[in-house]
Amino acid sequence: MARTAARDAARPGVSDVNMDEGSLRADANVSLRPVGSEQLGTKTELKNMNSFRFLERGVAAEIERQRAILDAGEEVVQETLHFDPASGAISSLRSKEEAHDYRYFPEPDLVPIATTEAMLDEARAAMPELPAARAERFERELGLSVERARQLAFRAELGDFYERALAADGAHPRRLADWVGGELVGALGDQDPAASRVAPAALGALVAMVAERTLAVTAAREVLSVLVAEGGDPAQIVAARGLEAIDDEAGLAAIVARVIAADPLAAEQVRTGNAKAIGALVGPVMRETRGRADGAEVTRLIHEALGLGSGRRSAVSGWRQRGEVAAGCLGHTANDAGRRRADHFGHEHTQRPIQIPALPAGGRGVHDGEAAGGPAALRPCSPGSLRVTGATRAPPLPGSSSPVALRGSVSSSV
Repeated sequence: MARTAARDAARPGVSDVNMDEGSLRADANVSLRPVGSEQLGTKTELKNMNSFRFLERGVAAEIERQRAILDAGEEVVQETLHFDPASGAISSLRSKEEAHDYRYFPEPDLVPIATTEAMLDEARAAMPELPAARAERFERELGLSVERARQLAFRAELGDFYERALAADGAHPRRLADWVGGELVGALGDQDPAASRVAPAALGALVAMVAERTLAVTAAREVLSVLVAEGGDPAQIVAARGLEAIDDEAGLAAIVARVIAADPLAAEQVRTGNAKAIGALVGPVMRETRGRADGAEVTRLIHEALGLGSGRRSAVSGWRQRGEVAAGCLGHTANDAGRRRADHFGHEHTQRPIQIPALPAGGRGVHDGEAAGGPAALRPCSPGSLRVTGATRAPPLPGSSSPVALRGSVSSSV
């Protein structure tokens, strides 16, 4: 609550809410009541807390102090208290046993102000969008997760940068949000991205290249590091450094074969079911390709080379031939009103939309993730199917032991 109040004051420029410099202080009133009772006990007041962390610690300490007093059959005294963050101790500043101790009296130099509805309407119109409303809009309109929406909304500089990047390239709002809140924040720390060399349009273009699979994630991180240090155009950086994604499957398969031959122990561990061991094979491939290879494709080729099944490409090829996808579970997404609806996701290989049909009344299904077209996870349950929009429905496939994760694409095989 206190953080929200601070953000709401900062957004319209009321204050810089810098607690270290005294722009903002927080007081906390604490009173306890027995479980089941509506009557609160005597309150005490913690004064002039200069950080949210100290406020939290002070309130917790005062709750424990009052609980001990009440458990001993004694009475809490109404008073103003000081919390010492260094020792964790609470001490009394002054007692306020009655209302008159607060010395309430009218201020003669402040005249009454009669507000009109027109004045209130003008003030409301001048208010910028507050963080909570902005976070809700990010969730509702762009399908961002609760955590990502709050991060971008409550750090106004991030939200502003994100929306400028979105205006330049709005085709991938969720992926772009993850890059702003993840990769960019990781590179800049607490710095305002608007003050950096990274232009919003440049980050939008970089994310679009990743989404369109013309640039691998590892290579994109290298481009971002250049943007942070020097600025520039992502496409020109990619061309100058030769970072374009590898589109030669045969050449990539040959690199995978050499890596497997060079590390037979790791290969055998992967073959016998040690999933973590695959990192010892993926890493050298990524180094040899200078991060230009797609990590998921490298993993698939390793599995294929080790005889661990046809892998995802085989399944994808089948989908391409049939124009359909089937799975052992039918997923759904509900909006805020609880209405089920179909959401569409682009397939990461075919780039064709995949429709998740709504469940019939009483149907069984699992949906993990956020509403409004956000990430979902389909796990085996009652038979159902997925289909590429416009294609005929595919027959259900047997349930898989591995979930089919839809995060804008299918990222694991059924």
